[in-house]
Amino acid sequence: MSRTLLIKLVLSIILFLSYQQVFAANKYGAIAYSSSTGAHGYAYNNKSQYSAKRRAIRLCRIRASKKDCKVIIGFKNGCGALAKGYNGKFGFGSGVQKTVAKRHALNVCSRYTNRCRVIRTVCTDK
Repeated sequence: MSRTLLIKLVLSIILFLSYQQVFAANKYGAIAYSSSTGAHGYAYNNKSQYSAKRRAIRLCRIRASKKDCKVIIGFKNGCGALAKGYNGKFGFGSGVQKTVAKRHALNVCSRYTNRCRVIRTVCTDK
């Protein structure tokens, strides 16, 4: 095997392994909410958005007496937050940092009601 071919082979293997590590590092999360009961469920560090959403809905349904849980936010390699006002209205947000997700959730919630507070923040490992 020529030296040039060997170098190309080694570089190709390194690039392939680097790509695999970056792809494998993606982690997903979600928050589900029941508007009739106020119950919520969440998930983080899932391998796919689908599995994160399923887990969040499943946890929400365990806590809610009704089955109206819906995913309100999904996120990848970051954080999600849920804020609730005094009259049951809510807001949600996401961001790469916990503080950003909370701020977004509070801003959305305050469009519909007042006295909003963050009731759930969840982040994936980065």
